[in-house]
Amino acid sequence: MRQALLLLFVVPFLRPSTAVAQLDPPPLFTDLVVVGTTPMVFGDAAWGDLDGDGDFDLVLTGAAGSARTPTLRVLLRTRDTLVEQPDPSGGEPITVPAVEYGAATVAAPAPPGAWRSSLALLDFDGDSDVDFAYTGLVPGGASSLVLVRNGGAQGFAQAQVLEGVHDGDLEALDADGDGDTDLVMTGRTSGGDVVLRVAENRTRTGEGFVLRETGIAGATDGALAIADVDGDGDPDVLLVGHAADGSPRAALVRNDGTGWTPIPGPVPALHFPFAAFSDVDADGDPDLVAQGARLGPLLLQGAHTILENAGGSFVDRSAWLRGRFPEEDVPGRYRGSAALGDFDGDGLPDLVLAGSLSKVRTDPVRFFASTGDPGWNMMLYDRAVGGQSGRILLGDHDADGDLDVLTVGESTTGAASLRVLRNTAPRPDLQVRRQNRIPTAPRTLSEQVTAGTVELRWAAGSDPDTPAAGLTYQVELGSTDADRGLVVPGLSDATGRRLIAAPGNAGSRLSLTVSGLAPGTYWWTVQTVDAAFAGSPFAVVRTFSVP
Repeated sequence: MRQALLLLFVVPFLRPSTAVAQLDPPPLFTDLVVVGTTPMVFGDAAWGDLDGDGDFDLVLTGAAGSARTPTLRVLLRTRDTLVEQPDPSGGEPITVPAVEYGAATVAAPAPPGAWRSSLALLDFDGDSDVDFAYTGLVPGGASSLVLVRNGGAQGFAQAQVLEGVHDGDLEALDADGDGDTDLVMTGRTSGGDVVLRVAENRTRTGEGFVLRETGIAGATDGALAIADVDGDGDPDVLLVGHAADGSPRAALVRNDGTGWTPIPGPVPALHFPFAAFSDVDADGDPDLVAQGARLGPLLLQGAHTILENAGGSFVDRSAWLRGRFPEEDVPGRYRGSAALGDFDGDGLPDLVLAGSLSKVRTDPVRFFASTGDPGWNMMLYDRAVGGQSGRILLGDHDADGDLDVLTVGESTTGAASLRVLRNTAPRPDLQVRRQNRIPTAPRTLSEQVTAGTVELRWAAGSDPDTPAAGLTYQVELGSTDADRGLVVPGLSDATGRRLIAAPGNAGSRLSLTVSGLAPGTYWWTVQTVDAAFAGSPFAVVRTFSVP
C-alpha cells in the first residue's frame, strides 16, 4: 500500500564545488498544481501514456475524504494551465502553474474502486496500448485483483477479477518466460493470510489470468522490487515488509524459470520499508536502494542501505549516498518511497527519496544527482516540504523528452496531496544539465529456434550519454496471424517512444529467450532504452518460423 507526500518546491542541482558561484540559477523543476481531480490517501498511483497522444496520464486508487470510500480514477492529461491559489502569507490569491486532467471514458463492466491498494501498468492483451491492474479492498470489503483493459475510444473496462491482497504491493514481470506480462503481488488476503502470489497471464489461450501460489510467505506494508539479480534471464523478486506476526521481513526470491526459492536478505529487515533496483554504476547489473525503520530511542528511526550488485552478490555501498557537503550525513527514512532515473541529462540514474526520519520528525523530499564515481550528492537549496508514506513516480509528463516527477499521498499536515514537478531542461547554466538525447537502435539481429522456444539476439545500441552497459532493451514479438497479436507485448509506440518510464523488458542483456510458441510465423524487433527511459527507434523487423 502506498501513501502520502507533499512536495512544494525543488531547487537547483549544484555540486559542492559550484555552490558559491551559482546561488540563484533557475529551478530544475516547476511545481504544478493538479486540477481536474482531488487527491486520495491509502492508495497508489500509476503514470503512463494511456491514450497514445504523447503525454503521461494518471490512474489513482485510494480513499477520497474521511469516509474511506474505495475509489478508482482514470485521468487523461489535457493541458498545462494557470490557477489561482491562496497566498501562504495571507495576501491576495496568487497565480500558479498547474496541470489539468480530465476523466477518461469508463466502459461496462465498470471496474470497482479500491483502497489500501497497489497499481501496475502493463499490456496484458497484446494490443500495444497500456492496460492496468490493481489490488486492494473493493466495495464490500473483499481483497480483489482487478484487470482493466484499455479499449481506446471505447474506454476502460473491467476484464477480470481474481482474489487479491490489500496493504501490499503489485508489480508486473514475465514470471514464466513465455514473453507476456504476468503479475506478482504480496499483502494480506480477505482471510488474513499474508501471501506472495503470481497471477500468470494466459490471455493468449483464452484463460485470462490464473493465480499461482509460490509457497513463500509474503509481507504487508512494504514493497516488491523486480530485477534479474543473478543474470540468468529470469526476473527475481525482492520482498520487504512485515510478516504475519508484525516482525520485519526481507527476502530475495530467486526465479529459475520453473519455481521460486527464497534466500535471506540481501537488505536488512526493516519496518515500513521500500526498495528499488537500478543500475547505479552502469555496469550492466541491477544495484539496490532500500530504506525503512529500525527500533531506536524514538521507537522507530529511519535507515537506508545502498547495495552494489557484484555478480549476483551484494556489497554495502551506503557511502554512495552523500549530503551536500562531505561532513553532512544523509539520514534514513521510512513509510516512504524512492525513484531512480536520469533527470539531469548526464546519462546516469539520479535518486529521489521521501519518507519520515522518525516518529516525531518528517523530512523534505530530497533529490540526489548522480556524481558518476558512482554515487549521489544531495542537491543544494532543496526546499521541498515532504510528507510521510510517499509515492514518487517518474515520467515524461509533457512529452518534451525528459523525466518529470509525480508525488501522491498524504502531506505532513494529514491532507491528501497530488503534485507534478515539470522538468525545466535544458539548463545552460550548468554544464551537466542538458536535454536528454535518445539512443540508437540495436544492430545485427538474429534468432535461434528450438522446439517452440526462440532465442532472440542483437548487437548493442549506443547512447551519447548513458554508458553502454547501462542501456536496457525492449523487445516486441508478434505473430503474423492477426488473431494472435503480440506474443511479447511492448510499451512503446511505433516510433519507439516509451509509453511508461521503465527499463526495457530484456534488461541489459543482448538476448531474450521466449518459450511456449505455437507453430507459425512470427516477427520481432528491439529498441534501446537509456537511463532516462527514452527509447530509440526500433530495429529493422525480422521474421522466423516455428515448425
